[in-house]
Amino acid sequence: MVTSTAPGWRSIYWIGVSSGAALAIGVFFTYRPEAPLASRGKRFRGLVRDFDYLGFVGLTTGLVLILVGIVYEPQHGSTSAIFLAPLIVGFALLIATGLQRELKTPNINSRVANP
Repeated sequence: MVTSTAPGWRSIYWIGVSSGAALAIGVFFTYRPEAPLASRGKRFRGLVRDFDYLGFVGLTTGLVLILVGIVYEPQHGSTSAIFLAPLIVGFALLIATGLQRELKTPNINSRVANP
């Protein structure tokens, strides 16, 4: 239908852009979220002090290494060390980050409920 009209198939992209812009404007003027439970009553300095920097670095680095391994597989093969090393280290880093987080604060729900 849209592909056989005068504007052609390129008009499909403009329909998506205009609907996305309209939705973004609508959300900007109507969405007012409440503060997260963990940050209520805390100042910015307290949030920066309590932020889990080790978990952030571990999660980000682990995910990037896994993606690097996935990207290298077609070029180097699935038995190559260039593919396997980042993939294995990335999964190990994600597991270590999860264990560190669990051992650091075993029950996060009690910390959120009673700050």
